[in-house]
Amino acid sequence: MKRTTLLSLSVAGLLGVIVLVSGEPRSEERTNPYVASIEEWRAGRIERLKRPTGWFSLVGLDWLTEGKTTVGSDPSNDIVYAALLAPSRLGTFEYSGREVVFSVEKGVQVTHNGEAVTTIRMYADSDEDHELTVLVHGSLNFYVIERSSTFGIRAKDEKWAERVEFGGIPSYPVDERWKIEAKLVPHETPQVLSIIDVNDMKASRPTPGTLVFEIESRTYELTPIAAPGAEQLFIILGDETNGMETYAAGRFLYADAPDESGRVVLDFNKTYNPPCAFTDFATCPLPPRQNHLQVRITAGEKAYGDSQH
Repeated sequence: MKRTTLLSLSVAGLLGVIVLVSGEPRSEERTNPYVASIEEWRAGRIERLKRPTGWFSLVGLDWLTEGKTTVGSDPSNDIVYAALLAPSRLGTFEYSGREVVFSVEKGVQVTHNGEAVTTIRMYADSDEDHELTVLVHGSLNFYVIERSSTFGIRAKDEKWAERVEFGGIPSYPVDERWKIEAKLVPHETPQVLSIIDVNDMKASRPTPGTLVFEIESRTYELTPIAAPGAEQLFIILGDETNGMETYAAGRFLYADAPDESGRVVLDFNKTYNPPCAFTDFATCPLPPRQNHLQVRITAGEKAYGDSQH
């Protein structure tokens, strides 16, 4: 079956436009060190999103099948990019087993680490023994990702963010009461957390234990992801605001690894939208069933555009 990624350069077509922001902090908030630290964190997040290689630059994701896959702007290709990004034929991917080789079309310039290439094996983001192979043509860069033993081509346009009218991400007012202390109860034996992403692909990730905490005298639990010795815990969570005020598919949160007593600080003011809230070309994991909290977490980022539905 032919796979086509026809990219419209219409801002509204891919990302939409948003002009809502969390609002200017009140004068007393400006002098509150904690509020200032969260506002600084939010500003840093926006800056990272708008970088030339940030999530706003995603313009394509196409899954490979065994054999050859052509790519270019001509509709006859298996993967089609906008003419602004690619010539009529950019090249050909050859996928066999776990190996992806890209051959550049004659007369077209594609570089890797600044050097022109004609044929090159591309190592995926899952390869622990090799650096990710990123190929560049003009403002387009592309590389191989692996999800659930399936290989795909992810493409980014470094100039795309410049075309997006981005006014910010609406957020709840900063409230230090949502900075909550939890206790990590370790698993007695090594365990993994089963994760399903938006493409219905499955993965297993190591989990160190269960986070136990209280909100208004009621006990809740979250299962984080972290490899042994990791400095941070990654949490994929859902709550009762999803699909109404916040992104329907849940939000993400990082927390520092527990101290010697197992104490972990969950700062829900830093709860943020997954990349799928901004682009259709991300592969976001969904909250596992045990991480759906039966409570409204009115902290952190709200939905971006119409992503609450």
